[in-house]
Amino acid sequence: MRMSGADHYAAGRGGVDFWLWGIIPVVRASSPDTSRAARGRLAAESFWLPSSLLPGEHVRWRPVDDDTAEVVLNLDAEEIPVRLTVDGEGRVKSVQMQRWGDQTEDKSFALIPFGGSLSEERRFGDYTIPTQVSVGWWYGTEKFSNHEFFRATVTAAEFR
Repeated sequence: MRMSGADHYAAGRGGVDFWLWGIIPVVRASSPDTSRAARGRLAAESFWLPSSLLPGEHVRWRPVDDDTAEVVLNLDAEEIPVRLTVDGEGRVKSVQMQRWGDQTEDKSFALIPFGGSLSEERRFGDYTIPTQVSVGWWYGTEKFSNHEFFRATVTAAEFR
């Protein structure tokens, strides 16, 4: 069985679309809750475009401890804090935040721990990014092992 799809967020709206065999819609979601969840995922995945994290009008940084910094991203008037942990060489090792989602026992939307481990890294053009990623809901809690939903190995990246 082949399933394909994506989360998306642009111009203040987000959605989820997945298809079976590329033609039969299985999941289609677009609502204010879906948009807020997608905005959170955009914030969580910002490490893949390091230039999006440069300090400015919509990006503020603060140190947390020797290994952790918090970046607050202002995306469409929502401030989203994201914690990045780095190793002694400056490599990003984890991302952690509170993300809007419905991964609760009663499927109601709430802010839920979200994040994951980042390892390996590779230079693509002018950027060095993590290339091994494992993320999910309830990151940093005992529930995480049941809510990991995404693993990826980046083999190519193109920045325009």
